[in-house]
Amino acid sequence: MSVAADDLSILIHGASIHSDCQQGKSKKSKRCDFNDINPGLGLARVIAGNQQTGKLALRGGAYYDSLEELAYYGAFSYRKEWYITPHVFAGLGLQAGYLNGSGMHGLAALPMATLGYKSWALEIGYAPKVDFVPGRKHVAVTTFSLRWTL
Repeated sequence: MSVAADDLSILIHGASIHSDCQQGKSKKSKRCDFNDINPGLGLARVIAGNQQTGKLALRGGAYYDSLEELAYYGAFSYRKEWYITPHVFAGLGLQAGYLNGSGMHGLAALPMATLGYKSWALEIGYAPKVDFVPGRKHVAVTTFSLRWTL
């Protein structure tokens, strides 16, 4: 698998939408007043793959999370993108790694869809609401970030 010279990207984190949250009634219950503006920066470097096979990358960065605290992560990601026109592409991917933030300190995974034009891509991630993760805020989260490939 070959790696192109232009596979270093800057990640610009920006926003999230929280859905399917049910506010608790007691003082210790979870809250539903999340911060939806999540500025931050990161880097991604493709380490294997190409346009035909998909690309495996290392990613890392920091952002202000939905609890208005600094969060950071390090992850592997795999993405496969298909060109619709010579400059417009769409894709699917998954990133998985360590997350310290958003009420979590441990392994996390985030499926993603991308829509891009030339060197820019909008990455939309979705973490569904799950009730089997202890100590977590049980809410679905949709994330929005930009990837600028240098």
